[in-house]
Formats: sequence, structure tokens, C-alpha cells
Amino acid sequence: MKTKNMKVYEGTGTSDITIPRIVLQGKWLKGLGFSVGDRIIITYEEDKITIMRPADNEDDKNTKVEGNVCAE
Repeated sequence: MKTKNMKVYEGTGTSDITIPRIVLQGKWLKGLGFSVGDRIIITYEEDKITIMRPADNEDDKNTKVEGNVCAE
């Protein structure tokens, strides 16, 4: 397993609420098999986020996407 040290930025939210924003970009993503336009699946639990590409036959009907942001 390789590691990357990154920073959590301030995102824009509604009203006076500051929200965290994580930006992932780089050639290393392409090396891991991610391409522009790919759908992704994000799973999360306390202190851990996992990002995966769905299997070709996997259905992502339960994913709600607003613009470029996946909403719950």
C-alpha cells in the first residue's frame, strides 16, 4: 500500500458554515485505473474513506450525483 500526504481545504457551503473539501488529482490516479468521466463508489466510516471504480456489471442506481458532487 502506498501513501499520499494531502491537505483538506475549505469548501464553499451555504450561509456561514465552513465545510471540508478534498481534491484528488494527478497522474497517479490514471496509474490506478481512474479516467476522466469514470463513475466512482465512495464508502466511508470513522477516519477512513475508500474510493473505487464499480465493476462493469455493477449497478449504481442508488448513487445521487449533483453536479460533480455525490450527495447522500
